[in-house]
Amino acid sequence: MVFSVAYSPNGHQIASGCVDGTIRLWDARTGASIPNKRGHTGLVACLARSPSGSQIASVAWDSTVRIWDAQTGASGRVLRGHTGEVYSVAYSPTGHQIASAGQDNTLRIWDAVSGASRLVLTGHSELVYTVAYSPSGHQLASGSFDKTIRLWDAHTGEMGSILNGHTNYITSVVYSPNGHQLASGADDNTVRLWDAQTGAPMLVLKGHSDRVANVTYSPRGHQIASGSVDKTIRIWETESGDCSSVLEGHTETIMTAAYSSDGHRLASCSKDGTVRLWDVLSGGCLVSLSDVDKHVLCLAWSESNTGSYLATGNELGTVRMWRVTESQDNPCFNLQWSSPHGVLSAKEANLQSAHGLNRIQIQLLKQRGIVGEPISPLNIRTASQKLINMAGVMNRLNKMPNKEPLNALAEEPSAEQAEPEVALKGSELAIEE
Repeated sequence: MVFSVAYSPNGHQIASGCVDGTIRLWDARTGASIPNKRGHTGLVACLARSPSGSQIASVAWDSTVRIWDAQTGASGRVLRGHTGEVYSVAYSPTGHQIASAGQDNTLRIWDAVSGASRLVLTGHSELVYTVAYSPSGHQLASGSFDKTIRLWDAHTGEMGSILNGHTNYITSVVYSPNGHQLASGADDNTVRLWDAQTGAPMLVLKGHSDRVANVTYSPRGHQIASGSVDKTIRIWETESGDCSSVLEGHTETIMTAAYSSDGHRLASCSKDGTVRLWDVLSGGCLVSLSDVDKHVLCLAWSESNTGSYLATGNELGTVRMWRVTESQDNPCFNLQWSSPHGVLSAKEANLQSAHGLNRIQIQLLKQRGIVGEPISPLNIRTASQKLINMAGVMNRLNKMPNKEPLNALAEEPSAEQAEPEVALKGSELAIEE
């Protein structure tokens, strides 16, 4: 199972953390990976990227925090001190410090370079599930199963305000982009907004009928999206507390939600095996991807001058990258690459191109009817079989030795030659290898 995915700041790399304690780094363009890096002996619960992108911090149920070199994947430091499972990790905005939260009721602040323990923050009476740095880096917020949120001086470790109000355990805390406000979600089905400086309560957002699993601010900070076990996402206005949209369509718990950089779109993933893209203003679902009833546990959104991309991880341990494109004013997901998998499904999605192939590899695909005329959206059986064929062929091509085949077709295409388009488009595909 992949429980966490994170893009590098420049969007060139994806890191994933798995239930078996491994960390894997992926080239976001090609899908090539550095071999699995084992270090943790328990489930990797959370990953964080340093602001510079040079480091990755991971925490796991083996009681450790680990720092990894983002280029080589080497584990540089093992930070020991927690006496129970560790659930959350965050870098300070400068990248000089790392904060972690765990089952032992403590927060710990570490030096990100040396790995030395700087501060141990005590005060919570039950496990600390989530931690966040303020945008200024001067303050930490922590959420606990003791039903409180606590604010801390990030430099001295001194505890400030204790935020009381939730009537069950805290699942999420997040600062607004300007750092003036704090939002929290909890098992009491509510989202609460707080003054981040004083800790004073501002608004209580009610509407969910089950636990609030995650909370995220829009880029401008004027809205909050909350995902719940009640299978819905709610969009809230941070000034008034009004619920402007209820996004319905998922059939299981919402695991993650993320805004696009302009705040007009929201991506979500769920235990129902789907990833959905929503129009925030209308509340409508624009496109949906299905993973054949396998839980999609995490997603991350990256945007750059080359496009908009989503990385997803599921319970099979598969990481996939999708490009979000606008086709005739309708968004769609285009699969860029996928790690080895046993099952793949796509709904309202295009698999558009095969990159980096020489002419004999292209010919093999053509011989099997994979590259060529578009497949009718209604001919799902044919589409499924062709995609199965492609998966098998590509798996064999990946295992071919690095030798040019003794075949006239082995000539590399020139730079001017366009790459073939694998034109698979259907309303819904479900494929099992």
